[in-house]
Amino acid sequence: MPGRLMDHHGRPDAEADDARQFKRQRTEAAPPPQPPQPMPNGLASEPAAPRAGGNPVKGAPREEPPDIEHITEGFYPLSALYQRISQECATDFGDLLDNMPHAAPQTNGVSASQHLQPLTSIDAQRRRLWMEFSRKHRDRFTKLLVLTRAGAQATEASRLIDVGNWLHFQTMHYETTLWRLADIKRFMSRFKIPAPDIETAVDVLSKGSVSRAPDLGYLPPAPLTPANLLKSLRNINTILHIRLTKDEDLPPYLRSYRVHSGRVTFTAPGEFELDVSVADEDPASQFYLIDLRLLFSPNTDIPASLLHGILEPRANGVLAKEGLTGCFQLLRDFVLTHKINILRRQAVQLNGKAWAGALRVEPAHRSLVVQYWKERPGGKSWIEIGVQSGVTAGRQADESDDQHPRLGYRLFRAGKEVKHLKLDLEPAELDFERILKCVIAQHTSDILSKISTSVASSHSVLRESVADPRACSLELPYSSPYGARSMTVLLEALSGKFVLQPWSQNATRYEDAINKLRDPGNEAAPQIQRFQGSEIQRETDAFVERGGLTVAQDVNSRNMFPSALRVRFFKLPGRPYGTWLVGWLLSPDRQSIWKAIELDLQPSGIHNVRRSIDLDEQDPPTASALAHAVVNKIHKQLIEDQLNAAGARYSFSADGGELSVKVERSSLLSNTRHSQSLWASDDIVIAVPAASNARNTANSRGQGITSHIIYGQMRLGQNMREALKGAKSFNDEFHEDGRFGLLLGHELGSTTVISDAVARLLALQRLCALVGTLCSANLKPQRADSQQVDFSYSTEQPELKALITFKADRLSLELEPATNPHNRILHFLRAQLNAAAAPVDPTPRFESFLTLLQSTLPILRALHAVETEDKGANAVVHTRDVRHFRLAYSSLSLGLDIRMRERRGRHYWTISYADEHIAAGGVEVEKALAKLFEGKGPNWFGVKSGIVAEGEGDSQAVSSTSSSEVSAALVLESLIHEVVSTIRSSLLAPSTGSEQNGAGKGAKPNQAPGTGPGIAASQRPAQPGQQGLTKKEKLKPGKIELPQNPVQAATNGKPPTIKQEVIMLD
Repeated sequence: MPGRLMDHHGRPDAEADDARQFKRQRTEAAPPPQPPQPMPNGLASEPAAPRAGGNPVKGAPREEPPDIEHITEGFYPLSALYQRISQECATDFGDLLDNMPHAAPQTNGVSASQHLQPLTSIDAQRRRLWMEFSRKHRDRFTKLLVLTRAGAQATEASRLIDVGNWLHFQTMHYETTLWRLADIKRFMSRFKIPAPDIETAVDVLSKGSVSRAPDLGYLPPAPLTPANLLKSLRNINTILHIRLTKDEDLPPYLRSYRVHSGRVTFTAPGEFELDVSVADEDPASQFYLIDLRLLFSPNTDIPASLLHGILEPRANGVLAKEGLTGCFQLLRDFVLTHKINILRRQAVQLNGKAWAGALRVEPAHRSLVVQYWKERPGGKSWIEIGVQSGVTAGRQADESDDQHPRLGYRLFRAGKEVKHLKLDLEPAELDFERILKCVIAQHTSDILSKISTSVASSHSVLRESVADPRACSLELPYSSPYGARSMTVLLEALSGKFVLQPWSQNATRYEDAINKLRDPGNEAAPQIQRFQGSEIQRETDAFVERGGLTVAQDVNSRNMFPSALRVRFFKLPGRPYGTWLVGWLLSPDRQSIWKAIELDLQPSGIHNVRRSIDLDEQDPPTASALAHAVVNKIHKQLIEDQLNAAGARYSFSADGGELSVKVERSSLLSNTRHSQSLWASDDIVIAVPAASNARNTANSRGQGITSHIIYGQMRLGQNMREALKGAKSFNDEFHEDGRFGLLLGHELGSTTVISDAVARLLALQRLCALVGTLCSANLKPQRADSQQVDFSYSTEQPELKALITFKADRLSLELEPATNPHNRILHFLRAQLNAAAAPVDPTPRFESFLTLLQSTLPILRALHAVETEDKGANAVVHTRDVRHFRLAYSSLSLGLDIRMRERRGRHYWTISYADEHIAAGGVEVEKALAKLFEGKGPNWFGVKSGIVAEGEGDSQAVSSTSSSEVSAALVLESLIHEVVSTIRSSLLAPSTGSEQNGAGKGAKPNQAPGTGPGIAASQRPAQPGQQGLTKKEKLKPGKIELPQNPVQAATNGKPPTIKQEVIMLD
């Protein structure tokens, strides 16, 4: 019994053991010996007994029959099956033990018996696994037992198989012999020879005639001469003319004929020509077929055997029964069938060569069915060419109608018949490839037309053709960063598959998707649009990456521009974290739209468009030009908005890639009080250099910095030109002809460009005013730009300098060195300087500021010297105002007010007693000061209650108005030293009370102004809380009662009363 070998691995002696066991079983089960039986070939296994009456041949050799072929193919030893099943059982048993679930380990000393799990958890799983294992292998071993028992009869079964195989071959040989005998009998019929007529043959061979044949007495006709032949043909022509005109009722399609050469020729255009004639003058006699010629190509001449052997007898029979009409219909059907066969042969040849495997020619009776685009999904498309009857349904026949059969066609697309198409089946030229191309071209045009309608692009170009499918295409132009481009949709004529051009790896993926559609005409448009969008996006990404722009992957563009097919954002070069991005949108008509977009990040992480600016140039030549155009557009839009908000008049221009705007300065500063100042021309230019758009510098937030340059023309005098000559800083540049340039740096998208420009212009205006004022005072600035002006206003050592810094809303003043006497009134000087920024023209205030510096310098020097040298007398200087100082001696309870007065355009400095102090320093101090207050000197005079100093013109003064103030200050400096010397002299006089002439020792009444002692350097801060008199305050006449001096009250007991007169200045 054949078994199945499942494994070749096992014990080496297992096969031997099985063999011994099988042999023992066969021996035990062997049947008892049987008498010999006859063999199939009629010979017994032993010699048969002699038959009665027979004479057996003695001594003849005994012949044994041939052995039957033993079949061993497909037999396998049973031991291999034992080994395989045993091995699988052992393997499964090991896996069972490994996968057997175990009980949970003991926890915290608790035994498993104290904490038993339910039976359904572990024991049930174990039992289930044991049962599955046992059932599975029990079935296997049961089957093996059955096979083992059946193996005891393996030898008999093998013999039975051999006998059955032998019987099968015997039956096959018997059937083959019968077929060969039948073939021999059939072929022998050709070799039968009929009985020969020897007598007739002898007569013919010997005499040349047969005497037994009857003689009919026919006389051979006389041979026709050419004249007789021509006469006969003419007679036949006449007979044909008379008969066709008089006796025959011809249909319309037979009324065009030609009689010649004794025959009449009927023509079926594009099909055939038929020649017939008559053999008798009787109108009732029939016509006979003479010749048939085909009028189309390709064609072959009709063989004579076909024409005269088959076609002519049948045509003559029809002519005898149905006349010319029946014969014409017979031949027309014959020719149309022949045409269809020619077209079928061409279709088969096309399918085997040029259109290999693209067509399927279906067998049909008297028609041609060819399926094209057989690999396309969906319904089948085919063309069916057959014979049409020519009769229109529902329409009565008319004798004038040509209702004869003709070639017709039916077109099917996706299993549906199409009736509106026209196909020209040229009757004179049969070319199935041309017909197939026409069908496919119209099918292709219809599909592309539907796609073009679905795409709804106003710029699409549809090329249709009725004869060449390769000329059918759909061109979809689109705007690419590299210029105007187009995508072409084609269909392969052979397979009907879509082809997208230009080719790319992305195009192959979309082609596969489109070719899987069942109705591409109505379903392919979305795929084509997606492909076109992906191609535009791919080209756009490659284009912008060359210019340094990077894709903004972290921008959530969902629902930003719902009408756009695709949206893409790019980061500008050098601005990785800016809020301004370059936006690319694909419109529904596949046009690229570039925008400058400012995003607003919401707390939810969704980006919103805060501002969107369309670019004027939608097709930039390069990516760097795109970045430049975006930055320029942002600057232009923001600057335009700021200028409109400021009410300025302006005009933009772009020259060489540099964006600039010309602004009227007066309109730009119309909201300030500086609009009518004539320090510069009215036209200024704010430019954004092209180089700054591509700068990679960034601020602390990673946002790029863009430069703005302000150009203008200042109106400068010669002195100012000399002062500003060479004045140049990182942010400013000035030329000798008055041209200037101011540099501003802003983040992209800044809304303070114009306000900062206004501030810089105002600072430049203040610079011009200040430099002009300095030049008028013959003070040359050491540094002059729109940020700071440094100048020296005293050449004596140490040199005194003033540093004025222009800020947005104020002016800052710093004095050098630290021992500068003006540090005492620095607060008042800063207040006076900032007042210069308010008026329309700050020049008068700057002149007042410089005058203040010059007029107070001598006084402050003198007071500083007094305060420094008279420390023993506790001399203290109090600053009440910039033109009001108080010199106080606390030890003497003496106070002197030093003030500047103005009367009739002239300035006077006065020294008088303070209101709240009395001269308690003794009689010597009182008498000395009284004598000094009654004296007179150059440019000064006493008025009993004080001293009045007046000045003369000073060429170094800022203006004529301040000339007297400065000269008076110089005189006052000398007087301060005179008064202090007088006080010192009176304090050094003898205590006997003798009068000392204070003016004799220390006073120098005739000393020239400005020649007093030197001033020691010290710094005393001003006291802003003290309030002084205004410069136009009047001194009213009256008496001043000084308070009692505590020292004098102790000695005399009665304070003296000093009556002092006050000069009337106004």
